[in-house]
Amino acid sequence: MILAWLGRLLAPVAGRLLAWGAIAVAVLGALAVVRKSGRDAERAERTAGTLKDVEKAKDVEREVGGLTPDAARDRLRKWQRD
Repeated sequence: MILAWLGRLLAPVAGRLLAWGAIAVAVLGALAVVRKSGRDAERAERTAGTLKDVEKAKDVEREVGGLTPDAARDRLRKWQRD
């Protein structure tokens, strides 16, 4: 009985409700895609930064690796000041 009453009440606007519901789902889907895209871009930036740091550490190790401990310390101090 209540279901029939509710059906009669919503019948004139059912198409509009369905359309607005579809629009809401589409907007939420688009927002989800944009959010995921932003997260992926941030992850790529962090990965690029980490790669740059690792390459810099390898460069330093190559330059300082063959030096005596005192010479290596002096070279590293010089880089810290620069």
